[in-house]
Amino acid sequence: MAGLATGQGLGRPFLYPPGSSIGPTREKDMMKELPLPSVTSSAWEDGYLPKACYDVARNAIPAMTSADFEVRNLRFSDCSLGSWAVCRHKGSGASWDLITGALGRIPVGMRQDFANLIVLTDAHGCAFVTGGPSIVVSRGCLTVGVLAHEGSHILDCYTLLPLVRENGYPDQCYSSTNMWLGAYKKDSYVVTTYANTNQLENFAEVGTFALSHFTHPGGLGAYASNWTKISNQMGNYQARLENIMLPESGRCTHKVPTTPAVNFNGEAASKRDVESAEMKAFKREDKCNLSK
Repeated sequence: MAGLATGQGLGRPFLYPPGSSIGPTREKDMMKELPLPSVTSSAWEDGYLPKACYDVARNAIPAMTSADFEVRNLRFSDCSLGSWAVCRHKGSGASWDLITGALGRIPVGMRQDFANLIVLTDAHGCAFVTGGPSIVVSRGCLTVGVLAHEGSHILDCYTLLPLVRENGYPDQCYSSTNMWLGAYKKDSYVVTTYANTNQLENFAEVGTFALSHFTHPGGLGAYASNWTKISNQMGNYQARLENIMLPESGRCTHKVPTTPAVNFNGEAASKRDVESAEMKAFKREDKCNLSK
C-alpha cells in the first residue's frame, strides 16, 4: 500500500508463497459466488472530475492529466444512499463491465466506505489507497481480491477508527493497536509473503482471505487445512468486521461521499456547475453502454 511507512518486516513463516494456486482459485470462486447487484451508470459532464482523481493525475509517474480520465457514477441496487464516482484512465484498457464486475462484488459493508475508485494503466503500479478514502488500481490488478485487500486498508484505518478511539488510542490504524497485535502474537504464521511487509499489509492480506472465509462454502478450510495457523488473526478480523462487511439487510448503512468535484485546473466546481453536471448525467443514464 503506497503512502504508508513499511517499517521492519515481520519475519514470520507464511502459508502461501507467490504463485500459489490458492490465489487464482479463490478469485475464480469469488467471481462466481459473490452476488453482483444491478447497476446504473451515468457519465459526468466533460471538464469535471472528483478531486481524488485530479490529485492522482497531478502526482502520477508516468505523468498524466485530468483530461486523460472519463468519470461515471455507478449506482448499485444494494445502496440507495449514494453512488460510486469512478475515474477510468482512457488508456487503461479496463472495460466498464470489468470495473463494475469487480467493484460490485465487494460486499456492500466494505464498499460503502470507498469514496472513489480510480483505474489507471499498468504502467502506474498495482494498487494503493489515497485520501478520501479512495482506491487507485491498475487494469492488471483490477480483481476482487485486490480490491478486498485495499478495502481492508480502509476498514483498518478509517472504518474502525471510532473503535480505536473508544479504546484510548490516538488516531491510528487498528492494526497498530494491541486489539490486533494480541491476536497476531497468538499465531506463528502470516498468510502470505507480502503480509510480512508490516502489520498494515498483514491485516489487509488477512482481509482478502477473510472474504473467502466468510462467503465460500467450507470457508478457507475448503482450500487448505493449514489456514488454522493464522486462526487467531482470522478470528479477530471476523469478530470485528464480518457483520460490518456483510450486513444482515444486505444493504448499505451509509455511503462515504465522493471527493469534491473540481475542474481540470483543480478549482472547486460551483454548486450550480455540480447540479448541472449531475442533471445532465441523470438524463444520459439509460444511454450508457457499460460494455465499452
